Amino acid sequence: MLVNTLRLRGPAAPARLAAVLTILVAVIALAGWMLDLRLLVSIVPAAVEMKVNTGIALICSGLALLILCDGASLRLEQCAQILAFGVALLGLGTLCEYVFGWNPHIDELILKDASPRYTVFHGRMSPLSAFAFTALGLALGIMRYRALRRLAAAGAWFAAAIAATSLLGYLWYAGELTTDRWLPPVALNTACGFLLLGIGMLLSPRVSEAGWAQELTALPSVEKKTLLGFFAGFCLLLVGGGVTYRANVEFATSSSRVARSQEVRATLAAVRASLAGADLAERDYLLTGDPARLEEYRTLKDEVETSLTRLAGLTSDNPVQRKNLAGLESLVSAHLEDLAGSLNAFAQSGLVAARAVLAQGRSLGITGQIRLKADVMDGLERGYLTARQAEAARIRDTTLVSLLVTLAVAAVVFIALFGAIHGEMRGRRHSESELLEANRFLDSLIENLPVMIVLKDAKTLRFVRQNRAFEQFTGIGREQLTGKSAHELFTADEADFMVAKDREVLANGAVVEIPEQTIRTPHLGERCFHTMKMPVPGQDGRAQYLLAISIDITQRKLSAQAVHELNAALQGKASQLETTNKELESFSYSVSHDLRAPLRGIDGFAQMLEEDYFEKLDAEGRRYLAVIRQASRRMGELIDDLLALSRLGRQPVITRGIDMDDLVREVVEEILGLHGGVPPEVVVGELPPAEGDAGLLRQVWTNLVSNAVKYSSKATQPRIHIEGTRGGGELRYSVRDNGVGFNMEYAGKLFGVFQRLHRHDEFSGTGVGLAIVQRIILKHGGRVWAEAALGEGAEFSFALPAVVHAAGGGGERGVGS
Repeated sequence: MLVNTLRLRGPAAPARLAAVLTILVAVIALAGWMLDLRLLVSIVPAAVEMKVNTGIALICSGLALLILCDGASLRLEQCAQILAFGVALLGLGTLCEYVFGWNPHIDELILKDASPRYTVFHGRMSPLSAFAFTALGLALGIMRYRALRRLAAAGAWFAAAIAATSLLGYLWYAGELTTDRWLPPVALNTACGFLLLGIGMLLSPRVSEAGWAQELTALPSVEKKTLLGFFAGFCLLLVGGGVTYRANVEFATSSSRVARSQEVRATLAAVRASLAGADLAERDYLLTGDPARLEEYRTLKDEVETSLTRLAGLTSDNPVQRKNLAGLESLVSAHLEDLAGSLNAFAQSGLVAARAVLAQGRSLGITGQIRLKADVMDGLERGYLTARQAEAARIRDTTLVSLLVTLAVAAVVFIALFGAIHGEMRGRRHSESELLEANRFLDSLIENLPVMIVLKDAKTLRFVRQNRAFEQFTGIGREQLTGKSAHELFTADEADFMVAKDREVLANGAVVEIPEQTIRTPHLGERCFHTMKMPVPGQDGRAQYLLAISIDITQRKLSAQAVHELNAALQGKASQLETTNKELESFSYSVSHDLRAPLRGIDGFAQMLEEDYFEKLDAEGRRYLAVIRQASRRMGELIDDLLALSRLGRQPVITRGIDMDDLVREVVEEILGLHGGVPPEVVVGELPPAEGDAGLLRQVWTNLVSNAVKYSSKATQPRIHIEGTRGGGELRYSVRDNGVGFNMEYAGKLFGVFQRLHRHDEFSGTGVGLAIVQRIILKHGGRVWAEAALGEGAEFSFALPAVVHAAGGGGERGVGS
């Protein structure tokens, strides 16, 4: 189990690595205590050392983090909790020692503190370390409980802050944070251990579940950039602050040394001045005997001794000057003794004896030696002063340069940060503008849709938003609708039905469709709606709103009912029409057959009269007889055409592929073969194939080509052009001639039965052929039309639905001549 715990893989790998490194740091320090290797204990020479109890507490904390960071067996986790709470008790006990002045000697139970450095409390960890261990121990002990993980994260942050403060002191060379002046500070290796433990706890899966890690990763891009920029600025502030702090300390030290050199020189000058004043005051006293001058001598003598004492203090850290000062003090002492001897001689023997004593001292040259020694010391101090002023100037320049560099780097960092944030914000403003425009479009779309859209709160089922169509339906303004429920707007039955469907939607989480729902309104009456309801989930996936879309199908329902009634009426009419058509066809057929017998009789008797009594009839009788026979034959043709037209109504269309080119050429050859006059020139262009009833379409071509031949027969050079095209989803065919044409005002009569635009004596025919053409084309789903001008020919065209068929026919070529 412990081997599995030591695996540095998976989400807990950073926390495990931090725990192992913490244990390693503490073990190295303890090894230094055991082997008496102070470098392993303090890392930085002459700095604070890690205490034994601190190292043991770090090892226990590292083991607890190693076990608890990602979960282990219950027994191991309980052992880890015991270690963690033990660390917390150790830290709390140390704090009590500091606060209450206790000394139960728990700090050196395992190993005596044999550090040569002076400390106020031997073996005792820093109070900051005690605070950190108390927070870390409690945090490690409670991190396995989900409800307390935020508190555990706070303990980890607190320990990391203590470590960061101590490391900052070492980074800045801040002696107040790293030296043992009043209370033991945190050692460098101890601070590293605290930082590792704090970061390890914060990166462990259990503590990171507290939410700060997820919130950090879920930050928007601009906030991440801002955070990164401020972190970079903070690091720059740490480095720049450290450099500035160290430069200020060095500058203060250098300034203090400059001031000391200046004070040494001033004190030397004071010694010389006071000594010279003492000489002068003594001589004046010897010459005048004035007691005031004797008192002045004694005062100046005391000032000389005071200045020499001050010089001793000022040069205490300079061996060279201390040696020179010893010589100076000896010479000054000898000179003052000479002055004292002259005063004694004056008091005992008078002025002559005093002069003799002074002359003896002057012969030794002590005054000159004092001046030389003072000049030597002043020269040294002048050199020191020059060097120290140069050092202060260098430090000042270095401080200025470092400050300028820090400001420049900070400016670059913040300009880059501003640029990144500005770009992000510009992109966001653009996105927001697009989103706002899209929202406006959606709002306008929803508002102007001809359907009712309603949004309800999923918990209360009260209206949250609705569009204009719903307002118009209810006749209530938007402000009054928002916040109301269905029971406040509709009848109890209608509202109960709506609420039941709403709860069904929310329970199933799916779309519910209501094909028909009748609602009564005071101003629109009874309306019928087709409604769809669906849930609208929120960020947590649960239904936050309920959307209802209703379409007013009242008119549709009424129209459907009217169509149903109309269809029923049409079916009755169709049945009646079918019966009538059958009766008409039967009547037409019977009439045609019944008319044939008397017509045949009339024609037969007229023929017999013509054959038997031709010679007996005069010219007028013969003409009457010819008219009778011609009328009977024309009547027969009419009956035949009527029978053909009647058969078209009953004949089914048998569809198959047709090669129009071959069909038309056969029809043309057949018609030209029966034509008795001068045959016209017939040009057949490319005709696309079609699908249809070949027999019926042959009849169409026969009628159209026959008409073209007939009506162009009186032209000087009769010409007929037949062609076809494909386009617009249909096949178009046309027959154009250069005959007599017709007036387009009467084009509407062309396709009617028995409709003729020319007299019978001009052109023969019954007026049924084009009616047959139209009926055949309509049975094929096509259309037929004609264009012409009087004396310029006519063009008859028809169109059939286009079909995919193998191409047939060739290019233009003439048929007949």
